[in-house]
Amino acid sequence: MNQQYRVVSNVISQNKFAFFIFFLISVIQSGMALLVPYLSKLQIDQLESQHRNFFGIFHSDPVIIFTFIIILTVAVNLLNKVFSTASNIFKEKIDYGCSVKMEKEIYDRIERFDAGFMQNPRNRRIVNGSMDVSYLVGSLLGFISDQIGTIVTIFGILSLVAYFSMEIFVVLLISGIIQLFILNGRTRRDIVLSAIKEKTSSRLWELQNLIFYELRNISNIDNDDFVMRRYREMKQKTYELNKQTDKMYGRYSIYESLAQNFAYAFTAVFAGGQVLSGDMELGNFVMLTLYASTLQEVFRSVISVVPDFSSILIKFRKLEFFMRLEPRLKLDKVRKTEGAVCGDINFTDISFSYPSFYKEEKAYIKSIIKYEEFLKKKTPFGWDYGDLSEWKEIISGKSSKTPLVLADVDAGFKRGEITALVGRNGSGKTTLVNLINRNYDPRTGSVSIGNVDLIYVDPSLIKKNISMVPQDPFLLESFSVRDNIVFGKSGKRIDAMIWKILEELDLEDEIKKLPRGLDSIIGDDVRFSGGQSQLISIARVLMQDRPIIIFDEGTNQLDAEHEAKIMDALQKVKKDKTIVMITHRMTTARKADMIYVIDSGKILEGGRHSELIKNKGGLYKKFWDLQVKGHSAKRRKGPSEVLSDVV
Repeated sequence: MNQQYRVVSNVISQNKFAFFIFFLISVIQSGMALLVPYLSKLQIDQLESQHRNFFGIFHSDPVIIFTFIIILTVAVNLLNKVFSTASNIFKEKIDYGCSVKMEKEIYDRIERFDAGFMQNPRNRRIVNGSMDVSYLVGSLLGFISDQIGTIVTIFGILSLVAYFSMEIFVVLLISGIIQLFILNGRTRRDIVLSAIKEKTSSRLWELQNLIFYELRNISNIDNDDFVMRRYREMKQKTYELNKQTDKMYGRYSIYESLAQNFAYAFTAVFAGGQVLSGDMELGNFVMLTLYASTLQEVFRSVISVVPDFSSILIKFRKLEFFMRLEPRLKLDKVRKTEGAVCGDINFTDISFSYPSFYKEEKAYIKSIIKYEEFLKKKTPFGWDYGDLSEWKEIISGKSSKTPLVLADVDAGFKRGEITALVGRNGSGKTTLVNLINRNYDPRTGSVSIGNVDLIYVDPSLIKKNISMVPQDPFLLESFSVRDNIVFGKSGKRIDAMIWKILEELDLEDEIKKLPRGLDSIIGDDVRFSGGQSQLISIARVLMQDRPIIIFDEGTNQLDAEHEAKIMDALQKVKKDKTIVMITHRMTTARKADMIYVIDSGKILEGGRHSELIKNKGGLYKKFWDLQVKGHSAKRRKGPSEVLSDVV
């Protein structure tokens, strides 16, 4: 069984009782649609047998009959509303429960992919361009239950009508076939329009977010309103697409209405004539017209679920894509799934290049190319699909080869020490950190922590034992300062620990001045600067107290005073920790116990500052002279000399 079907079946099997109740409601509604008209016939037949003839046409009092029909119609409508409301409430409950389980299945799987999958913008667009797959089971359940009820109702009504009047049966059958042809045409065009609309809406959404969150930056660099013009163009395309969709729906609604009204009118006129001529009893007339009316309502409901059908196809396509992806991390060798991951970090003969596309990604992109080429042929109006040459190049394999980022790397980061990594941009420093986190596995060689090869350790366990301070600090807006440091923990003891760390980072007074102190909401009560955000991130790391701490340019926005305090704090806690610092600041690297210099994916030098500074031809000495000595020389020059240097 394909994995996407296995996931869906697992979720369904965990909710068997709920699904049974939901289907039962659907069957009851179908049964009501079949039984109520027939029961009406029986009741009217009984009334006829109990009353005298009026006007030579009816065998019972017309007032009694029509009063009964009105009461029956109202009662049926009320019952339908009750069952529909119960069905909707139950469906919402099932949707919620199933979505939680589906999200766990999907996101657990995504977590096991290497970091490059979701860091790739193209993959994010593929994922975000689809509808939320977590509601797939609920949508599928609703669609199947509705269609089961629809099928039961259609076949039941047609069978009963055929028994009482073959002429009306033929007309209703022909009307149904015509509506099926109309439905087929509408469905094909709806799928095409939905695909185009989804793509256009996705682009518009991206531009809206870009403008909303980056308006100030855009204003500084975009004097010609390039982004706004692109946004307006996409807005215009969305409007035209919505207008085209409305026209299509309107046209097909007219076709459907004509077919439905013809069938209903023929039934009423033909059956009425039969009653007037004495060839049909009044009860049969009421029953057949109710069946004709119900059947047209059923056809309308079938037509109304066309968008749901398109949505389910899209969701299944996305789920199929995810479930066929096999993680590139070697998870079959995992042995260690719990406990601490700590100790010396060792790189042995490491070579690495960032992976190219998954074969499943290529298959998915190939289907996109095929589908968009189909849309170009089938869509009766022009749209800008963009250049498909990039996608075709991926399929051909011309862009799938990636260069080596690390080559023959041997290095050791000792527990109880601060190790600094310095080097030019793109030299491979962050890649080493990605290997420590096991965001990727090396092409050759091994990475070990505490003499345990990471290939045998579950990636989620590794991440639980590592604290990261990224170059761009990550803070949760709409959450309190406390939540951003301890993520949901609270209590006097926790607060005391937070204040102690904030005091060490010289951030205590600033937080106390906030409107609500630690309870101040980031984004509402306070907006931190880049340096303050980094200090909050560092406070979080110190509170986590994990055995491995990694700074990826994590102090680059701090002033010299605060950076010195950070280094002092790290010196206090380094005894039982392994600390790695990626930095371009030589004054920061100088304070490390061990320094590695990386260039073009290779480690050129390693040692303490006092050792590396003596190597006059080394890259470390060059960086030191450029940053420290060069800065000192400029400070000694007068303003006119500095201006002369710049010119």
